[in-house]
Amino acid sequence: MRMANETVQKGLLSNLEIKLFEKGLYPRSVTEITGHSNSGKTYLAYHLVIKCIMPKVLNNIEMNGCESQCIYISCLQPSCVYEMATLIENSIVAALRDAGCSRDEVRSFIQQDKTVLKCLKRLTIFKCYSYAEYLLCCHNVGLFLKQNSNVQLVILDSINAFDFEGPRSGRHRYRNIEKNLDHLTCETENFNVAVVYTKLSQLAKRQNELYNCSEKTWRYKDTISLASSDSKFTSRIPLSVRFFLFDDEEKKCKGILTEKGAIWYTFSKAGRLKWLS
Repeated sequence: MRMANETVQKGLLSNLEIKLFEKGLYPRSVTEITGHSNSGKTYLAYHLVIKCIMPKVLNNIEMNGCESQCIYISCLQPSCVYEMATLIENSIVAALRDAGCSRDEVRSFIQQDKTVLKCLKRLTIFKCYSYAEYLLCCHNVGLFLKQNSNVQLVILDSINAFDFEGPRSGRHRYRNIEKNLDHLTCETENFNVAVVYTKLSQLAKRQNELYNCSEKTWRYKDTISLASSDSKFTSRIPLSVRFFLFDDEEKKCKGILTEKGAIWYTFSKAGRLKWLS
C-alpha cells in the first residue's frame, strides 16, 4: 500500500489544450477559470474533461486527446454524463469527417465502435449538493487517488457553489475560497495531479467593463485584481494560470483573457468549442 507522504511521479498533459496551455498542464498546478454567470465556465470545463479522456489516435486518425483519467467534481449541477457522452461522440465525428470519411462510414463506425464507453471509463464524477458533502467529497477524492494512480486531472465546478449556504433561519455563511481550495489540494498534492476549478465572479459582466479590446489598454496583472477582488482571493497556494471569461456583444462570441491577450471562441450547436483566434 502507498504511504501517505509518498509522491506519485507523473508527466504533464501536453495535449490538453494548446490554446490555453501552450507548454501543457503541469502536475500539481492550480488553474482558475473565472467569469460571470453564463459566461461558459462549465462548458469550458467539459471541454477540458473531454480533451483529457479522449484517445490520442483512433484508427490511425489523430484525435488530439490525452488518453488520461480525470476526476470531475460537480457542485449543484444537474447530471452531466449524457452531455459528456454527446460531446465525445461529436468530437469523434468531427475528427472522422476532417479525415475525409463519408457520412455512412462515420455512422457505421459510431454504431460499432465503443470508444465513447472507453472514454467514459476514464472519467470519475463526484457530485455534491451541500458544503458538508463537498468536504466528504474531497476526502473521497484522496482515497480514490490512492487506488488510481493514473488520474492526472481534477476539475472542480464550482469552487464557490456553497458560498451562501446557511441554516433555515436565513442567515448566510460565507465559505472562504481559500479554505475550499485547501480542502481539495491537501488531498491531491501527494499524487501530482493538476487541479482546475471554476469560480463565479460578479464583476465585469460585460466586455467593455473590463477593458477596451480595440485599444488594448488592459494589463494581465490588473485583470487578476479585477477578477478576484469580489472574493479577496489570497490563497497560500500559488495559481499557475487564471483565465477570465467574458462576452463580447459586438462580435457575438465569447472571450478568454490570458496573460498574452484575449482569445475568442464560440460553441457550436453540437456543443463543441470552436476557436476563432
